[in-house]
Amino acid sequence: KEYEDLKKEVTRAERYILRELGFDCALFLDLPHAYVLRYAGALAKDAPSELAQRAWSYLNDALRTPLCCSHQPDLIAAAAIFLAARALGLKLPAPSLWEALGVRIEEVREVAAVIMGLYGRPRA
Repeated sequence: KEYEDLKKEVTRAERYILRELGFDCALFLDLPHAYVLRYAGALAKDAPSELAQRAWSYLNDALRTPLCCSHQPDLIAAAAIFLAARALGLKLPAPSLWEALGVRIEEVREVAAVIMGLYGRPRA
């Protein structure tokens, strides 16, 4: 109990310090989750929920990386769709898909590799 209370207090203090320093990311940060819903709905009309749910999970995990600060949200969403489709064994309409999304497959694979790198780390 004491550890949990201390952890909460430290987290609160960190947020306060970051806010005071001007790091209020919620005001300008566009997250990739909305893109995933659109992409999954367009790709898998018969079963978008499974693809979307798996991609959403990858995006939640990706929040543990600095990807949202270094890459555009549509690219991160495309990488999550790429990983989800691969995990589910779904074939994506490439290369037309990547052209339609305005991303390059090399970038998608690069971002996907960063996300997959999380699974080699010990849990936090």
